[in-house]
Amino acid sequence: MFYTLSLALNTALYHHAARAFAAAAVRPASTVPLSVMTVNSLSGEVEMTRSSLRTIIHQLEDDTPRALSTIGLLKHAIEGRVLCKIHINGWPSFNTIICEVIYPRASEVADILCYSRGSGEDVLQLILSNNLISWGRRQQIYYLESKFSDYLSENLLDPSTGGRVLKPSKEYVSAYFPKGSQIKEIPCPDGFVLGHLNSRHIPLLAKHWGKFHGWTSSPYYISKLILDFETIALYSVNDLDIPVAWILQNPFGRPSSIYITEEYRGMNLGTLLTVEMFKAVTSQGLIPETFTELGNNFRNITAKLGGIESDYTLKWLLLEH
Repeated sequence: MFYTLSLALNTALYHHAARAFAAAAVRPASTVPLSVMTVNSLSGEVEMTRSSLRTIIHQLEDDTPRALSTIGLLKHAIEGRVLCKIHINGWPSFNTIICEVIYPRASEVADILCYSRGSGEDVLQLILSNNLISWGRRQQIYYLESKFSDYLSENLLDPSTGGRVLKPSKEYVSAYFPKGSQIKEIPCPDGFVLGHLNSRHIPLLAKHWGKFHGWTSSPYYISKLILDFETIALYSVNDLDIPVAWILQNPFGRPSSIYITEEYRGMNLGTLLTVEMFKAVTSQGLIPETFTELGNNFRNITAKLGGIESDYTLKWLLLEH
């Protein structure tokens, strides 16, 4: 049976959901997801939607650290920080949830976050039945356990050519800090002051974005991260306007996009920024978590800070034409 748990109070998304519902009505029953929730917390959701999101979070909290990124995104959705559409394959019980993060004015990127207690086939079917792949656009599928990433990269094929189109990233390992963890303090070195980023720093981040990520981003997308999520910046006491290093928080609640200008590298500033972001994440009621590429020395740093590593690896999937 097909359920719509709630409908966004947003005209464009309303019509999109209506078309999706109409399309689902004529599909074979076996291809229709058991349950789909569409959420638009930015337009003012009814209490049922917030309550439903909390129900989902409650079910995910017993699977740490696998579900931490999904929990972070859903909590940010409840608070109105992020616009997303949420698809689950059952209600109230489910084993797979996929969240589409929507940036209305950032057409160059579409993010998908997947969590599953099931199989690669469960993830694939939920993606296909809801047409979640935007062919022709740059798209990233985040925080997938390697077994799911490998399955999707082999089985999610371009409908026009039948070829593989999803490029897996290198392998990463998660390190998280359970509630009550004592994260090692890192003092701010002399000559520097901790602060935050603001709208004046959007051009600065846009300038460095491509160097760090390998792809450019719109000022809108960067402004979204700066204005709606936590930021930590480090300033020289000689210039309190332009930061020498910074770290962002992504919509999933994770520390992201740490950058240190070249002349200030090798001074342990990255560790300082990470610890400060951990504090900010904890104050939001989230569990701090990092993702480090296998072979990266930052794994040793997170271990020294008290992080517990996952017993599985993760990969990102990139769709790029």
